[in-house]
Amino acid sequence: MRLILLAALLGGVAADDSTCGETPLARSTASPSIEIDSSSNILDFLNEKVLEESVLADIRTNLVAGKVVLIRDAFKLEFAEWAHSLLHTREADNHYLSTDGGVFTTRNTPKEAGAFYNKTRANELTWEINEWERKSRDRDRFYDPNYPGHNTVKHYTQPTFGEARAMRDVFSHNVSREFMSSISGRKCDGSDGLGLGLKFMEYSKGDHSNVHTDFRFDWSTNLIWYLSKDWKPEWGGSFYWANSPNSAASGYLSPAFNSLVVFVPTVASTHIVTPVRDDAEGRRQTVAFRYQSTESRPFSTANPIEEWYGRNKEDMMKLTATQAEWIASRMNPGNATNLARRKKLEELKVSVRNYLRPFDDSVIIIEGDEGGDEDYGSEDALTNDFSIHPNTSIIDLLDPSLTEDEELLDEIRQNLLLGNLVVIEDAFKPEYAKHVMRALNDDELKWSREVVRPYHADVPGHVTQSNTLDKTSHADKVREALRPLDHTTSLEFFSSLIEHQIASADLRPSFFDVGDYSNPQSGNSDELAFIWHLSPDYKSSWGGALMWLKAKMAKNKYFHQSFNTLYLFISNKDSVHAVSPVAFWSKGKCLTVSGSYELGSSKSQQVNDDHLSELAEMPEGLGELSWAQKRWLARDMDVMTLTKDTYTQKQLHSLKTQAEEQLQNPGEKQVFTI
Repeated sequence: MRLILLAALLGGVAADDSTCGETPLARSTASPSIEIDSSSNILDFLNEKVLEESVLADIRTNLVAGKVVLIRDAFKLEFAEWAHSLLHTREADNHYLSTDGGVFTTRNTPKEAGAFYNKTRANELTWEINEWERKSRDRDRFYDPNYPGHNTVKHYTQPTFGEARAMRDVFSHNVSREFMSSISGRKCDGSDGLGLGLKFMEYSKGDHSNVHTDFRFDWSTNLIWYLSKDWKPEWGGSFYWANSPNSAASGYLSPAFNSLVVFVPTVASTHIVTPVRDDAEGRRQTVAFRYQSTESRPFSTANPIEEWYGRNKEDMMKLTATQAEWIASRMNPGNATNLARRKKLEELKVSVRNYLRPFDDSVIIIEGDEGGDEDYGSEDALTNDFSIHPNTSIIDLLDPSLTEDEELLDEIRQNLLLGNLVVIEDAFKPEYAKHVMRALNDDELKWSREVVRPYHADVPGHVTQSNTLDKTSHADKVREALRPLDHTTSLEFFSSLIEHQIASADLRPSFFDVGDYSNPQSGNSDELAFIWHLSPDYKSSWGGALMWLKAKMAKNKYFHQSFNTLYLFISNKDSVHAVSPVAFWSKGKCLTVSGSYELGSSKSQQVNDDHLSELAEMPEGLGELSWAQKRWLARDMDVMTLTKDTYTQKQLHSLKTQAEEQLQNPGEKQVFTI
């Protein structure tokens, strides 16, 4: 047995406590059988090594710190085999689909003839989803767990038969609840008002769940127990921890048999279930359970809530979504008669608001003009003429408000060098954007179907699936439309923008069709990534969004398809990004021009001599440097020309090595093994 702790939080589990006091089955009739009686609880079936005091202490420390805990060989083998038999002998007969606009469920239909596989029902759902208007959103909420782009498609079985009720009673036993409360730092004593209960989940071909947190209502602690046998990572269906992963590889958790994932839902517990591939041969099956909290709710300032939740970050982790929302939006510190206490309540309110809406410095958005009612998909937009000359470069084509604003260009430069995502709305002159869109909408283009896996050898779960045009298959119109982006003057512009030499560009058009996606990935080599969205009138619920996983909030990780929006970032280890699956109800064309500009050496010394001397004596300061400064130290610093002193040379060589290590392994370690 090995225990892995991963800095992240997981998704999707459920609980129903309505049978907590009932007498369960005396003995399961499933094969293999296992003894279960009214006293049976989770402690009877967990692997004994998990229950060692030192292991439990590590689990609690990491859960309270907002990390996800992955336990391999979590339960005794006979219990896992029994649970596997319950799932494997039944077909998931409920089909579940959710979007920001609503939830659609079809019950009691086998997968082979299910609603989301039946063309007639799929067409009906396509109309329903696209016509749906949210009518019940609470506009007064400070924190809203619903956001555009979070689409989920999955299958499940309601565990209402005898053996399933026995399993539910094991997990909902009072001893089990007390145990979970002791390791998660949150009360697990509540009932599930939504009636979700224990669920037997199955992600079938094409099923997935986009970035979300599970930070809702009084959801306290989530468990996901994987019971798939011989599942291969390349089949997809990985749980991906998306809370600022320090590399693409660190977030993937393949659903290995008898592995248990535990996490505490918070505002930062972002996670994904990657799409199950069409060529998957196994069944991705899990038991999902969500504990609820009925801890004394802070719905009155008469309670000492500033002592409960206001002392430190660990206290803040105890807040469920319901509790946090009340403090942030409805609590009135003025109700406290004592002035000192009123001040503490005001400070708590500010702290909780900052927790729910953290300042995010990983993205800079340069907004376009207000309005913009032009129909870019109209016949006029597709036939309007535009000329490109041999010397046309990106300088001639970018919006002048961008190229003529030196302060704005400097802000873009600083954010790129810090490793942030730069989003530029209405980036190019509209006539050029329409010109490129027209070229890519040519019916005579021969798009190549491309499935790339794995994108990197160290990320076996990564898959990119799309339609592309490589340079050899570019039609004359496409080649002519994109030529300015590779012009010598364009390379010089980007070189000045990021203060590094740029030798060449590798850009290609692509479109993501229904079912296409790109799982989380990051760069192995330093490049300036270029992604240009050219999708007019495209709805956020249709998928195909760029997901920037360094963003702190789930909804801020989504950058939905739009027309003439440019995304720039340095592609390195921690620039983890993805493209959400295009939904089957999509009615648009997800057009993109993307690629990279290859970076050479830095054009200037990124760390001045005085700072360099300080780092040589105190290398722990490396952690405060930007990506550009670390890269200069690791790749471009010429130690021999900087100093002739052998001792200082030794210090600087050591600094180079440490800077390279931080480039390859940026940020806090995400995985802890016990």
